Amino acid sequence: MNSLLYITDYIEGSPVIASVRYEGIIQHLTSKFDVSVVTNMNFNNYESKYSRRTLHFKTFERSLEKLSSNNGSRGHKHNPLYIWMLGKIKVAWKVVKYSKCVFVWKNRKLIKQINKIIKEENIKKVLLTVPDIYGIYIIDSICKNNNVEIITEIRDIISNKIICDNYRIALKAERVMTSISDKLIVLSDGIYNKYCDENKNIRTIMNGYNDIKNIDVTIDKNKDDNYVVYSHIGSLYKGRAVREFIIALDKKAKKNSEKKYVLQFIGFVDSDTYEIINNIECNELEIRILGTVSSEKANEYMISSDYLVILTHKSGSEYAIPGKTFDYIGAEKPIIAVTNDQPLINLVDNKFGICVGHDINDIESGLKKLEVSKYNYENKEEFSRTNQVKKIIEFIEA
Repeated sequence: MNSLLYITDYIEGSPVIASVRYEGIIQHLTSKFDVSVVTNMNFNNYESKYSRRTLHFKTFERSLEKLSSNNGSRGHKHNPLYIWMLGKIKVAWKVVKYSKCVFVWKNRKLIKQINKIIKEENIKKVLLTVPDIYGIYIIDSICKNNNVEIITEIRDIISNKIICDNYRIALKAERVMTSISDKLIVLSDGIYNKYCDENKNIRTIMNGYNDIKNIDVTIDKNKDDNYVVYSHIGSLYKGRAVREFIIALDKKAKKNSEKKYVLQFIGFVDSDTYEIINNIECNELEIRILGTVSSEKANEYMISSDYLVILTHKSGSEYAIPGKTFDYIGAEKPIIAVTNDQPLINLVDNKFGICVGHDINDIESGLKKLEVSKYNYENKEEFSRTNQVKKIIEFIEA
């Protein structure tokens, strides 16, 4: 069996889509390759149960979070001088935490260990997943000493300010990635259009829903018919039309008073969005913020919902398709996506749900249409993780 080095920001066990995707992919990869994994210690300070070995790289990503939230800062959080100083530190920190020189120095022993493993085990192929830039620094270091083929899977644009808050460094890392990658796997046509001129050996292989863990789509048979449940699953950050969606759904609930409408947020909600949600006065709509849960529990919430929600950023997210979209399709639940992102619209609109703009009236109109529409899931296997990973393996081996 040939050996493969897999560099990824997340491994299984984290309550994020990237972690779920990793688990779905590596379960198939291990049938073809002897896989060694390199991952971010900040997110995964444990071993992957699927890999031969798990190596961890270190970053400074969470150090500033500790500085700004530790006990010593509590008495100064309203002090103008403290706020000014913390702001200056944050600006400098955006350079330090993403610095290639700092990262390579901090992980010099790990990089030496990886080089040794590649030589001793005759590893010829490396699978890198981005937009995390640290993996790019690793492959740039190991390519100088080894004759390996780099296959890079691009989940989203690297030089995207939503993902990396230091555009200059992200753009530089992006150029390194496209120059040293032998093959590119991209998850949407939007990402393909961004990188197709940089690397001709590129293929679009979309995300997929996890069909290994068979989700019982009939689990909601016993749900209360007096309730209409909408659920947003996944992390929620500022810059999305949360306020507009809540107001529109509350209006819908008021017009359909014989039913009790519920909106659930399952996953991490940042402080700005949490404040927005709490400051909205709803007349009929019940809002439940359920927080971060396991992927198994998230699946239960998903299946027991009537409708599933996607809220993309108002700008800056137009390349990628949210991974949750495919889980929603696999669960056979109608989708309402508040988005202007064309790749997502092309996939979902009038096929698996409704796509609407970020305007309250547009959302309200979409909700009305969604609840009277029927969707066909007979061909959902096209989006299964098994089919997607089969294509990935074929591309790696080609």
